[in-house]
Amino acid sequence: MGLFSKLFGSKEQPLLPLNENIQQITDLIGCEWQYVKKPLSSDELMELYKKECTKGKKYGYTPVILVPNDFLLEMIECNYEDNGGVENYRNTVLNADISDGDVILKRRFEANMKVFEEDFGTENIYGEYSDDVKPTSNFLNTDNSEELILTKIPVTEPWKVFAWIPFGGWNECPDTEDMVAVCKYWYDKYSAVPAVISSAELQMYVSAPINEKDEALIVAEEHYAFCNDAVDQVAGSIKALASHILNSSVWYFWWD
Repeated sequence: MGLFSKLFGSKEQPLLPLNENIQQITDLIGCEWQYVKKPLSSDELMELYKKECTKGKKYGYTPVILVPNDFLLEMIECNYEDNGGVENYRNTVLNADISDGDVILKRRFEANMKVFEEDFGTENIYGEYSDDVKPTSNFLNTDNSEELILTKIPVTEPWKVFAWIPFGGWNECPDTEDMVAVCKYWYDKYSAVPAVISSAELQMYVSAPINEKDEALIVAEEHYAFCNDAVDQVAGSIKALASHILNSSVWYFWWD
């Protein structure tokens, strides 16, 4: 039995009984999916994700790994309900104007910088680079997840996955339409694609990691605009965040 067949079940014959969250989430999303059998290493998960990306290009879908729990289910349900149901929500997202991702990031960066200055005055948010940071090559916070599922979203444009998996619009997290616009901008510019979604986290896979420090700094500013917690509660400064981005194939976002 190959590695792939050992770790994945199918929608028709899951290897383990489905919990209620998985059943309801997959029913709402309404697309093909596979159950990821645990345990598996981060390397194995990344290997399988890359294989699905290759298959997706051939068969017309975008793979997204979900970490199913009560909170993810509630987020999906609320987004659908608040927007008139699944069909209305999906049509709204797919027909939205998403041509201004860079403008959205600039606006959010200015707003976040203003709040930082009000709270911390002359403190330098840029800080210093961290030379001892190792590039991120695998998805974070998935090793200890009890269950994972891999969904096959029937779109070839990766930024459209949010029309099937509602995400965003709480606390400081961008709403879904802004998220779609930003992810399209990052896909066009950096080939970054949404890859892992939990109730409060988004991880993006970058097939061609950024290897220039100056460009990493620009991207770090964009990450801070998109998710200020990436600096405020994770990296500590924009240049430190740039050090994490440099040569990394995974971008990590977490909203408290």
